[in-house]
Amino acid sequence: MDDETPLADDPIGRLVRLVGPRPGVAAERERRVKAAVRAAWRGEVRRRSRRRALWAVGALAAAAALALTIGRAPRERLTPRPVPPVATVATVAAAVGVAGLAAGDAVSRDATLDTGEDGSVALRLAGGAAVRLDARTRLVLRSPSALELAGGALYVDSGGAGGAVEIRTAFGVARDVGTRFEVRVGAASVRLRVREGEVLLEHGGTAHAAGAGVELEAGDGGVTRRDASPYGAHWDWALAAAPPYELDGRTLAEILDWAARETGREVRLGDPAARAALGEVFAGTLASPRPAEVLDGVLATFGLRARVDGGTLWVEPFVP
Repeated sequence: MDDETPLADDPIGRLVRLVGPRPGVAAERERRVKAAVRAAWRGEVRRRSRRRALWAVGALAAAAALALTIGRAPRERLTPRPVPPVATVATVAAAVGVAGLAAGDAVSRDATLDTGEDGSVALRLAGGAAVRLDARTRLVLRSPSALELAGGALYVDSGGAGGAVEIRTAFGVARDVGTRFEVRVGAASVRLRVREGEVLLEHGGTAHAAGAGVELEAGDGGVTRRDASPYGAHWDWALAAAPPYELDGRTLAEILDWAARETGREVRLGDPAARAALGEVFAGTLASPRPAEVLDGVLATFGLRARVDGGTLWVEPFVP
């Protein structure tokens, strides 16, 4: 087959032969085109290199942050957070006292206090209420407002302290409403005695209210209500367990208010001279913690005396 025959019959081939060879590109133009292409190629290479470098730096930073987090997490988990105490010991009284406890000690949540045969303890709960434990008392402090009384007796003074205090026993739960009261657990019952304010005793799914001068006893036989004097010898153990009262710098009015709260008696002023001395400030201390003895010493410095008549504590001029 003739090699020229297909080309001769091809119209495109004839057109190429008619046009002839294209003129060559000028050397200067060729140089500029090559330079432009080379510059564009280098710019693209630099951009891609920067992207790879930034990606690498970002990856390294992320890895470092992750490593720091992983390295720090176990230490944070292993560091215990401080737990605030449930109560603070105000005083440990009586002949033997409670082993291991001293005034100023912090008492933690779920701690158990056992006063034994001779011990008594005064506590200040974190919520502000004052609590005293009689001898042969076992108490578990669940929180600043929830106490479990397994046996023995406690005295609560929550007046003006804020939140209510809940006393849990095997025979019922006592909840106060800003009061002073005693809860005593026996072998088959719990007894609630209210000195001031009101307390609710929950027993058998029913809440029984008791006000000042009322005593409730709850057991298998139900709930019994009786009158109970807010003063008298049956409160002596609470007085004996009381923390010392700071007399120095107190006015006579403050001291009389303290005496009324501790004895359960109403203070009355039987003479204008007694009323005039209410703002006077006492300076000094007295050894006895008992309100009656303290009042005798304090009132004598103001030329006054105390006279007890049933539930009333009269303050009147001292007559030799």
